[in-house]
Amino acid sequence: MRLAVANFTNDMHEDQGAALGESPSVRRVLIRRTYRGDLAGTGTVELQTCVTGETSFGYAGVEIFDGALGGRSGGFAFVHIGRREGNVLDTIGYVVPGSGSGDFAGISGEIAIGLADTGHDLLLTYRLPDR
Repeated sequence: MRLAVANFTNDMHEDQGAALGESPSVRRVLIRRTYRGDLAGTGTVELQTCVTGETSFGYAGVEIFDGALGGRSGGFAFVHIGRREGNVLDTIGYVVPGSGSGDFAGISGEIAIGLADTGHDLLLTYRLPDR
């Protein structure tokens, strides 16, 4: 297993409307982001969120990444779920089996996302087949 560390910023955050109801507020959200670091490229994520306060929410999402990692390029999908309470973000996620394209065919792994001074940090523990 290898470890990749990246920072990302959300470049677009678009509310797609109510998903289940307004109390609590359950919404669909589309986000586009830029990754910098070991993982470099762009991501598009669709989230379903349950927001209960200014900095309190839970979410589940599917993200499509396109870019470079470890001298390879291509894309893959990962799912992640999390909750935020104040300044604490607790997440877990997985690379979707079979989602790798280009040089990422056969990728597997797990992710974690945390808050950072500039956006968010993502840790990807991954395995790629030998070339």
